[in-house]
Amino acid sequence: MFAPVDRASSTHRRYTEADLNWVTFLTKLRMTSMPIAKMREYVELACRGDESTAERLELLLIHRMNVERQLGEMTASLAAIDYKIGLYQERLST
Repeated sequence: MFAPVDRASSTHRRYTEADLNWVTFLTKLRMTSMPIAKMREYVELACRGDESTAERLELLLIHRMNVERQLGEMTASLAAIDYKIGLYQERLST
Protein backbone atom coordinates (compact mmCIF):
# COMPACT_ATOMS: atom_id res chain seq x y z
CA MET A 1 0.00 0.00 0.00
CA PHE A 2 2.76 2.46 0.91
CA ALA A 3 5.79 2.03 -1.25
CA PRO A 4 8.68 4.48 -1.09
CA VAL A 5 8.30 7.40 -3.47
CA ASP A 6 10.02 6.74 -6.78
CA ARG A 7 12.90 8.95 -7.85
CA ALA A 8 13.95 10.05 -11.29
CA SER A 9 17.57 9.74 -12.41
CA SER A 10 17.94 13.38 -11.38
CA THR A 11 16.98 12.28 -7.81
CA HIS A 12 13.76 14.29 -7.97
CA ARG A 13 10.83 12.52 -6.41
CA ARG A 14 8.12 11.25 -8.76
CA TYR A 15 4.78 11.11 -7.05
CA THR A 16 1.96 8.92 -8.28
CA GLU A 17 -1.70 9.85 -8.29
CA ALA A 18 -2.12 7.62 -5.21
CA ASP A 19 0.67 9.52 -3.42
CA LEU A 20 -1.02 12.82 -4.20
CA ASN A 21 -4.38 11.51 -3.02
CA TRP A 22 -2.80 10.50 0.30
CA VAL A 23 -1.17 13.89 0.77
CA THR A 24 -4.45 15.63 -0.09
CA PHE A 25 -6.44 13.51 2.38
CA LEU A 26 -3.90 13.92 5.17
CA THR A 27 -3.91 17.67 4.54
CA LYS A 28 -7.71 17.67 4.92
CA LEU A 29 -7.40 15.82 8.22
CA ARG A 30 -4.84 18.32 9.47
CA MET A 31 -6.93 21.29 8.32
CA THR A 32 -9.76 19.93 10.44
CA SER A 33 -7.46 19.93 13.48
CA MET A 34 -6.77 16.21 13.65
CA PRO A 35 -3.71 15.80 15.88
CA ILE A 36 -0.64 14.47 14.10
CA ALA A 37 -0.58 11.48 16.49
CA LYS A 38 -4.09 10.53 15.29
CA MET A 39 -3.03 10.99 11.69
CA ARG A 40 -0.10 8.65 12.29
CA GLU A 41 -2.47 6.15 13.88
CA TYR A 42 -4.72 6.36 10.82
CA VAL A 43 -1.79 5.77 8.46
CA GLU A 44 -0.57 2.82 10.53
CA LEU A 45 -4.06 1.33 10.42
CA ALA A 46 -4.26 1.86 6.67
CA CYS A 47 -0.94 0.07 6.26
CA ARG A 48 -2.50 -2.97 7.91
CA GLY A 49 -5.05 -3.17 5.11
CA ASP A 50 -8.61 -4.41 5.22
CA GLU A 51 -8.24 -5.96 8.67
CA SER A 52 -8.23 -2.43 10.14
CA THR A 53 -11.27 -1.09 8.30
CA ALA A 54 -13.47 -1.02 11.41
CA GLU A 55 -10.78 0.80 13.41
CA ARG A 56 -10.26 3.37 10.66
CA LEU A 57 -14.00 3.92 10.42
CA GLU A 58 -14.26 4.49 14.17
CA LEU A 59 -11.32 6.91 14.13
CA LEU A 60 -12.87 8.91 11.28
CA LEU A 61 -16.36 8.91 12.85
CA ILE A 62 -14.97 10.29 16.09
CA HIS A 63 -13.01 12.91 14.17
CA ARG A 64 -16.13 13.82 12.21
CA MET A 65 -18.02 14.44 15.46
CA ASN A 66 -15.19 16.72 16.61
CA VAL A 67 -15.30 18.62 13.31
CA GLU A 68 -19.09 19.02 13.59
CA ARG A 69 -18.64 20.43 17.12
CA GLN A 70 -15.97 22.84 15.85
CA LEU A 71 -18.26 23.94 13.03
CA GLY A 72 -21.02 24.65 15.53
CA GLU A 73 -18.66 26.72 17.64
CA MET A 74 -17.40 28.60 14.59
CA THR A 75 -20.96 29.25 13.39
CA ALA A 76 -21.90 30.66 16.81
CA SER A 77 -18.77 32.83 16.81
CA LEU A 78 -19.55 34.08 13.32
CA ALA A 79 -23.08 34.97 14.42
CA ALA A 80 -21.65 37.00 17.32
CA ILE A 81 -19.29 38.82 14.95
CA ASP A 82 -22.13 39.52 12.51
CA TYR A 83 -24.23 40.88 15.38
CA LYS A 84 -21.47 43.33 16.36
CA ILE A 85 -20.95 44.35 12.73
CA GLY A 86 -24.66 45.08 12.47
CA LEU A 87 -24.57 47.24 15.61
CA TYR A 88 -21.61 49.24 14.31
CA GLN A 89 -23.16 49.68 10.86
CA GLU A 90 -26.38 50.87 12.49
CA ARG A 91 -24.50 53.41 14.61
CA LEU A 92 -22.63 54.76 11.60
CA SER A 93 -25.75 55.08 9.49
CA THR A 94 -27.61 57.29 11.98
